[in-house]
Amino acid sequence: MKITERFGNFSFLSRDKPKDLVKVKTGFEGLDRVLGGGIPQSAILEIFGWESVGKTTLGLQFADNISKQKQGLTLWLDFDHNLSFPFVQKIIGHTEFLYLSPNTIKEAIKILGNFTDINEISCIVIDSVVNLITEREQGFAIGSSLDKITCFELIKFIRKIRSQFPEVILICINQLRTVVLDEIKIDFTPVGLSPIADIRIEIVCKAINETGMQSIFYIRKNKFFIPDQKIEMNFIWDKGFVEFCSR
Repeated sequence: MKITERFGNFSFLSRDKPKDLVKVKTGFEGLDRVLGGGIPQSAILEIFGWESVGKTTLGLQFADNISKQKQGLTLWLDFDHNLSFPFVQKIIGHTEFLYLSPNTIKEAIKILGNFTDINEISCIVIDSVVNLITEREQGFAIGSSLDKITCFELIKFIRKIRSQFPEVILICINQLRTVVLDEIKIDFTPVGLSPIADIRIEIVCKAINETGMQSIFYIRKNKFFIPDQKIEMNFIWDKGFVEFCSR
């Protein structure tokens, strides 16, 4: 019996021959370069930033390229409940895309349990993780809701997905928030995915004009290549991100 069959998908013996690290292209040559060749096919990728900087759009563009290369299905779990189908069509074209809008983690786990053939899925996107946690942990309220969970429970859920779909790229979309403590503003991500995310990309809007935005992608973490790199990108309204081109 194989070690993985006895102890799980991420088990191995020291004498086992290591697997080659397969990386999937993002669709942006410059970004692939600073990532060291692309996104490893079993990676947990976190995209975070302030509202309206293009996090969901970048998630769609990544999912589009990943699904085309791996010839599989993108499973989009929309906990924001605001993704429009016409917008999706503009960004991803004809990629096989399954959009689901669960209300709770329990619903999401039940949905994922329906996939008996894990090879049919190439990418799973959670948009956004901050909507799953309690208001207390989001930092702007002291109340909580019965359908919300703690950050610890969310991390357990993400690890469960990775265990169930070991070859799938998991994209988690996260948001920056601000709290005021003793008259000092502190920017933070309410859902701390840094311990489990393999790659963390922060999107920062540099400037806005009539055609779109000038943005910077900061690679805050990369377990597979040199971290703390950055790349400039352009965002075009109704089209998405494109490689930066100076005029």
